[in-house]
Amino acid sequence: MAQVKISDILKKKKTLSFEVFPPKEADGVPKLQKELDQLFKLSADFISCTYGAMGTNVGESKAICKYIVDHDINCVTHFTVVGKKKEELKDIFSYYVNELKLVNALTMRGDFQKDPATGDVKTSTGGDFEHANQLIEYFHKEFPKVGLACAGYPEKHLLAPSIEDDIKWLKAKQDAGAEVVMCQTCHDVDAYEKWVAKCRKAGIKIPFVIGIMPILNRRNAIDMTIPGCIPVELSNLVGKYSPPPPPPKSAPQADQDQWAAVSKKYDAELEKYGMEYTIKEVERYLKTDLQGVHFYALNKAEKVAKIVHDGDLINLVAKSK
Repeated sequence: MAQVKISDILKKKKTLSFEVFPPKEADGVPKLQKELDQLFKLSADFISCTYGAMGTNVGESKAICKYIVDHDINCVTHFTVVGKKKEELKDIFSYYVNELKLVNALTMRGDFQKDPATGDVKTSTGGDFEHANQLIEYFHKEFPKVGLACAGYPEKHLLAPSIEDDIKWLKAKQDAGAEVVMCQTCHDVDAYEKWVAKCRKAGIKIPFVIGIMPILNRRNAIDMTIPGCIPVELSNLVGKYSPPPPPPKSAPQADQDQWAAVSKKYDAELEKYGMEYTIKEVERYLKTDLQGVHFYALNKAEKVAKIVHDGDLINLVAKSK
């Protein structure tokens, strides 16, 4: 099956999709392939694969993208500009387009890296492009048949001085050729709605796909959401099912074992109710100006599949207008 542009699918229906990341372990690719086998059963409209900082994990990324393509699933590769020259970017991306026949990419600037000498975060990409819209414009010219998605930040990018300034950059990405906005996780649905309204007013007409971070543990709920807002309901959920502080290392083994058992129970409860929270969040999002739902699968396909099945999300997304 030939790959299809995500923007073309979104003209006909809302999409349900998933994101995976190339593993760092030596045996990580085979393990992730088994994870993908489970995601393939969830009627995914597409699956995206992240791209490591400065092109790290590029070999694993290519292997994972090929596995997705070989199973007749639309694949979106992530692509960043940090530390790369124009021709190098073109050469790397050519493999995805010419060899894997991909017609979709999520084009981003990427995070600034730390200076190895000082440990300070750099203020430049160190490559030919400093902003995502420059990469989008370049790829739009060099690879005109590829559908380019861009990143959107409902609670603004960490480095943006204001939401209004951030929206100007999003508009620049659209004007450069981006066809879809892939949104960062935002648990504050009201904030998302206000942001989208501002985007539309600013002339951004392309479709929005929201990133969904499943609530499986404290890290998913809080650490991976920062600097975004943690809604009261989610904050209360995490607080209710957070275990007490562990005993000191000098405490008797019986105390250590007792705490471990309690902690395990709390973790299981947070996962259970966190999954329910995630389903309700998706239901709320489907009532907004939204064209797709994109799960960060976190390479935990079994748990994500449970969320999808328990919430009947395949049918819910398909029937939503």
